Amino acid sequence: MRRRAAIAAVVLCAASLPARPQGGGAVAGPQTDEVELTADRIVYDWEERKLALEGHVVATRGPAILRAARGSLDRRTGILRLEGGVLAVQGRQVLVAEAAVVDLESKSADLKDATLFLKDRTAPPPSLLTDRAAVRAAGKNALVLTGKRVRRLPSGALVAEAVTMTPCDCAGEPDFELASPEVEVTDDRARLSSPRLQLLGASLPLLVPMSLPLTERQFGLLFPPLQYSAITGFGTEVPLFLPLGRSYDVTVAPGIFTGSGGHTSAAPGARGVVGPRLGLQFRYVPVERTGGQIDVDLVRDLKQGNSPGGSNPGVDYTADGATLPGERPAASGRGFDGVRGVLRFSHRTEAPGTLAVAQGTLATDSMYLQDTELRELDRYLDALRTDAGAVRTQGPAAAGVDATVLLDVRTGNNPGNPDRRLFGAERRATFQRLPSAFGQLAPARVGPFALSAELSAIRFAPFTGLDPRERDTGFGPTDLGAGAANQAVPGITDPLGLARARTVRFDASPRVSWAASGLPVLLSADLGARADAWLFDGDAGRNRQRVYGIASARAEMSVQRRFGALLHTVEPGIELRAITPALQSGGPPIGDPFDAGGFGPFSSDPAAAQQGVAPGQPPRGNVTILGVPAARRSYDEVDGAAPEAGEALATLRVAQGLWTAPSPGRAPARIVTLDLRQNFVLRAGSRRFRVGESGAAAGFAWGPLGVGAAAQYDWSLSALTLLSGGIGVHDSRGDEVHGSLSLQRGAASERIRAGIDELFAAAQVASDPGALFGSAGFGGSATLPLRRQGLRVSYDASHLLAAGGLPPDTADWAHRLALTYETPCRCAGIQLYASFPFIGGKLLKAPSIGVLLDLKSLGSFGLSST
Repeated sequence: MRRRAAIAAVVLCAASLPARPQGGGAVAGPQTDEVELTADRIVYDWEERKLALEGHVVATRGPAILRAARGSLDRRTGILRLEGGVLAVQGRQVLVAEAAVVDLESKSADLKDATLFLKDRTAPPPSLLTDRAAVRAAGKNALVLTGKRVRRLPSGALVAEAVTMTPCDCAGEPDFELASPEVEVTDDRARLSSPRLQLLGASLPLLVPMSLPLTERQFGLLFPPLQYSAITGFGTEVPLFLPLGRSYDVTVAPGIFTGSGGHTSAAPGARGVVGPRLGLQFRYVPVERTGGQIDVDLVRDLKQGNSPGGSNPGVDYTADGATLPGERPAASGRGFDGVRGVLRFSHRTEAPGTLAVAQGTLATDSMYLQDTELRELDRYLDALRTDAGAVRTQGPAAAGVDATVLLDVRTGNNPGNPDRRLFGAERRATFQRLPSAFGQLAPARVGPFALSAELSAIRFAPFTGLDPRERDTGFGPTDLGAGAANQAVPGITDPLGLARARTVRFDASPRVSWAASGLPVLLSADLGARADAWLFDGDAGRNRQRVYGIASARAEMSVQRRFGALLHTVEPGIELRAITPALQSGGPPIGDPFDAGGFGPFSSDPAAAQQGVAPGQPPRGNVTILGVPAARRSYDEVDGAAPEAGEALATLRVAQGLWTAPSPGRAPARIVTLDLRQNFVLRAGSRRFRVGESGAAAGFAWGPLGVGAAAQYDWSLSALTLLSGGIGVHDSRGDEVHGSLSLQRGAASERIRAGIDELFAAAQVASDPGALFGSAGFGGSATLPLRRQGLRVSYDASHLLAAGGLPPDTADWAHRLALTYETPCRCAGIQLYASFPFIGGKLLKAPSIGVLLDLKSLGSFGLSST
């Protein structure tokens, strides 16, 4: 964000001025409405043609007002002198000076010991702001500027001498400020000669003159960011902001990645990026309630020769005795002739009854984000997503269209060849949702009931041909366990083999809701159904229709009792949720492998399921036929659906709390919490009742002490799936110590189903729950007892815990030390930190040492050795 500031001088210009005592009429000169002078006492010298103004002098011109204790006006020279403290107000700008000399003929002004307060939003009304001493506290200040002398030249330029300026709104000395011997303000820009940054008692010369924009959206250079990583080395850019009228602007930012030196290759952990870069940003708001932003980041990677391209032998497979490539080989190089980048965009248009939005991310290749944007969460995703849609509403009814496009950025199993382009011949057969048309009826009250409904038609299809490997084995090249499915399944009569196929799905889902009122118990229920039909391209044998019912009911109540100054609350509740077995016709089941039947009872085996969209295949002896992994549903990238075999779940919950009586003006404080939860699987397909997960969470908070813990246990796995806890103690100065523990299994997240229903979280999924994995940590921070307040030292240690062991070269311990100073007014802060990774009690690699300077409103920048 760029903070703007405005500097203005009040110039009183008139060939002749009306003047009158307060409450009286004009006493001299012809009448004009440009400038009006009032005072407690006005004396006019006819021979010298001078006005003497005494007591509460007020000069008004339009929205601007200027006040002083006394003054004089020479009608012959057009010089207005004001003394005894000057106060001027115009818009957001409030100016205070010891004295002012205004030349009304040349429209220039000279102010002594002036201070400008630029208010954050608007200044108080000029008629109410009369006390100079109250100016600073009259609203938040976005900028405070002082100068020994401020002159307004006949050209309109403003020159200030011995200037200091700061965005700190501090009652005392500012935490930091920019200083310059001279500042010239022309055309909404301030040019600082020999600027210095004064911070923490030190003065840092900035070496070059600065030109700062003083109003919104001014042309000019922005502060250049600086970053460092082991892949790109030092990276910086020089942003140039270009306003294109009131509704558009562009920022162009040429820059460079220097690389970090040393040997580099295509393998993760040894990669390097070197070359010129270019950032572009285009923002637009052409009309009211319509706007958007497009960001492009490009680099000409001079290290593209490190990526030789080639095949990915880890996913090759055998069909009819011949070895076939698991995916198309990648060409050598990176991006397109070394040009790599990412495009991000967002758009939103609102109108009465209409909303259209789009947001997405596109990249040139699968490794660009991992190489260049180490702080972006997108680099951890399996796919980059683009969504667009438009909806029209009329009362409770709505209709619209939407689409989802995914770019699969998962890397192959060959560590020496992770680079793959996301467009052209190397793109993967990722399924997209193009397009989807839908209609919705929001819950509409009909007596004690609320009716709602949804209708949709969705097209699923990739942009390229179906993957040959998936056609023959059921596994795509990036599926979990794809390397194990290295043999084509023989005897498949389906024309599309085992692959997912292009399809259109129609959905209808009516629902009715009910809730009781006026009862001490909260009762509510939902009843509905869902019907869908799948029509496949070129494979009518897969077409399938089904319909199933959906129901849920909930009952809750709250009871409480006082024990002296304490209040005990108990909130029991029960919730029942069910999906009926589906009435179905047509081809084989579609969706979760659990729908396809699996093999025998539930098993925590990733291979214990068959492909759900292919014709059913009996197992060969005791060997399970490999298909799509059981943790993945068909069309899982963009959609999911409820199980056809039906399920019924019950959840019991009891929440308790112990509260203290509130002090005057404050809310009650909860000192003890206890939350118990138990899931029951009443029915899951052909399997009947079983106990699901049990969960408990407890907390205690009293003054400076806080303790919390939570756990979940899966009775079918006979194992803990989640264990967490934390403790913290602090004092009034902010000194504190803390500790935490977090462990979980993969099954805890894999049990959550996607799709239109999103009702169930304890379903049977044939996926390996994995071993417990997590971390434990402890640390603390304290203020150092030094003369300079705000200096704090902190230490944190974290230990990775894995029952199955950690990957090679992974640090099991990490220690972080930091020294932080925050200025008294909290306008600036600086932190020096160091992180030490250990493995087996030995330092794994050189520590990461960095510094971070945070100037709050002016931005922050930092450097790190990694």
